[in-house]
Amino acid sequence: MALISQLERFEGFILDLDGVVYLRKAVVPGAPRFVEELGSSGKKLVFLTNNSSRTREDYVTILSGFGIKATKEEVVTSAYATCLYLLRRRPVARVFVVGEAGLRDELSCAGFRVVRQPPAHFVVVGIDLHFTYDKLRLAVQMIRQGAKFVCTNRDATYPTEEGPHPGAGSIVAAIRTASGRRPTDIGKPNRRIFDMCRTVLGTPAGNTAVIGDRIETDILGGLRAGMGTILVLSGVTTRGQMGPGGVRPDLVVDSVADLFT
Repeated sequence: MALISQLERFEGFILDLDGVVYLRKAVVPGAPRFVEELGSSGKKLVFLTNNSSRTREDYVTILSGFGIKATKEEVVTSAYATCLYLLRRRPVARVFVVGEAGLRDELSCAGFRVVRQPPAHFVVVGIDLHFTYDKLRLAVQMIRQGAKFVCTNRDATYPTEEGPHPGAGSIVAAIRTASGRRPTDIGKPNRRIFDMCRTVLGTPAGNTAVIGDRIETDILGGLRAGMGTILVLSGVTTRGQMGPGGVRPDLVVDSVADLFT
């Protein structure tokens, strides 16, 4: 077993999770073998996800369940990237969270005080499977009172075995509409999160490749960061969605199983 020739020039790989390695509880066939082959070939790897609902430790456990070994340092989530962003601006702050436990836990572990009522220095928004009108009301109130509006990502949907489900971007849109404020977006396709991954890898941008299933986040972000880009069709993107022009990946394959022989 060996990597295909198109991957030989790359030293480091940024591998998306949802839609690339697995679809919720189902592993993508060939993904564990591909990760194993990267390690055997001396390549460096970091897993990157826009999903802020879990901690990095959670993702290590999830990957282990699929037979993939990873350390916390090899996982970058939009929740973790948001923590680093806030730490550079106000390391001791009150944060109101619209999101799941993983986002709250990452912020708490970074030393932020997660609050339920105003005032707040930041309103941080991610995917929230328990989003309510009351959360919307409080978030808008705090933003209008001066809290900085930050979102982990603006993904409109996320892939599942049943098809796409509403993502964090749908919640961000509601808060933006009601508050009249634009958020600072941390996750893909913003270059900052790709540069953070490259720092973890220790590889030059030109020798780093992004593997993802979304043109508007994975591929666009990789191109903005000057990296190689590989689109897999095991997630949300189909061949019929790829028209001429616009953002084009360097390579398109059905899944990561096509990246080794």
